[in-house]
Amino acid sequence: MEGVHRISDDPLTCLLNRGWKPTLTVTGQSGFPEAEGAGNVLNPSIEIRFSLRLPPNMDGPKAEQYVTELLTTNVPYNAKVEVKDLRAGQGWNSPKYDEYLQQAVSEASEIYFKKPRMGLAEGGSIPLINRINNMWPKGQFIVTGVLGPNSNAHGPNEFLHLGYTKKLTCCISHILAAVSKNLEKK
Repeated sequence: MEGVHRISDDPLTCLLNRGWKPTLTVTGQSGFPEAEGAGNVLNPSIEIRFSLRLPPNMDGPKAEQYVTELLTTNVPYNAKVEVKDLRAGQGWNSPKYDEYLQQAVSEASEIYFKKPRMGLAEGGSIPLINRINNMWPKGQFIVTGVLGPNSNAHGPNEFLHLGYTKKLTCCISHILAAVSKNLEKK
């Protein structure tokens, strides 16, 4: 199918799927029987809640309209489909950092992690960052979180890796000091 992406063993494909392709996740359902008692019968009604993570450069309202049309057009067997509580937030695509900020991030990474700085396409659909960016369009944002070894973000066993947290805190402090020095020059 065109536009469908699948799980892959190719690292580049996985990275693109994670940050730049839409992702549909079923987050809840009601009206289905428990698996052990389920049979091949029609249920009078079901409700499915899902989350569709959009690529950061996709227009949220257009995506809302498209999904609504897709779910409510040509519905089989005269079934009634109702779309409610649909909310699409505009994602965020980070612009390239100014040179002084790139330098500060690189320095901090080398000092505290002993490795070159790295970036990862993640969470582009988080609308909060785009809203903040709209309030300060000339601002530059470092969006990061604490995901150390074996952590499980948003899972029931999510935790903070203290060693990683300390290093990240030091990095952010270093970056803020460098940005402050740059602002003093201006």
